[in-house]
Amino acid sequence: MTGPTPADLLAVAVEAGRAAGRHAVDQRHRRRETLVVSDHDVKLRLDVECQEVAEGVIRSAYPDHDFFGEEGGELRADPDTIQWVVDPIDGTVNFSHGLPLWGNSVAAMWGGETVAGAIALPDLGETYTATTDQPALCNGEPIRASEATRLADAILTCGLSGKLDSEGDEILGDYARMVRKAQKVRQLGSAAVMLAYVACGRVEAYYEPRIHLWDIAAGNLIAARAGARFEIFRHFGPVTMQYLCAAPGVFGALRELVTGAGA
Repeated sequence: MTGPTPADLLAVAVEAGRAAGRHAVDQRHRRRETLVVSDHDVKLRLDVECQEVAEGVIRSAYPDHDFFGEEGGELRADPDTIQWVVDPIDGTVNFSHGLPLWGNSVAAMWGGETVAGAIALPDLGETYTATTDQPALCNGEPIRASEATRLADAILTCGLSGKLDSEGDEILGDYARMVRKAQKVRQLGSAAVMLAYVACGRVEAYYEPRIHLWDIAAGNLIAARAGARFEIFRHFGPVTMQYLCAAPGVFGALRELVTGAGA
């Protein structure tokens, strides 16, 4: 990799994430201003605005880099260019209801791999960071994934896709197997939060039958640098995938559950 170092990119990722988070917090009174409402989700005007804030910070530092976010941009496969991937408000439904479990995710990717990533959780006062050559940190302090070795001792987190009408049996089957084996299963409503919590050991795993690149690009690196393992089981197009990230001691058993081998 030539050009800026991972540390340089991380500094901009942190700045972009915090700026987007400040805008969301400052404009919290507008959290009911919706652009699109679907059966299981909502898109806010603040989603778009926060992405514009993050993109402005990134482009002021690196105007020639590629930019892609949940609210627009272009995902490119140029191996010689840094690709920024941003989720401006991850956990929009939580945010719109006033729940504190939301944040944003900013990742710098090169050659298809994340080299620097930051997750900002404004209402929780936490910022998680990592690069390919630096450890995972929360507010500047090192973090590690859980040392649990049994699913019976594990809190698993997951998201349930809105595809329950067309793929409900498979998705609910995954969920039911986890409920039977784990100490507890929680749905927190934000991939950024759940991956941050895997990284710092508050929960043992995060599983999602369908998740997008912008949701996990930063958090996956942070969790991996904290010692977690991950796997993408299937791709549903260029930015959507079936994904698991877990503490190493429970990864194998959980992998068997979600692939049906350990049902």
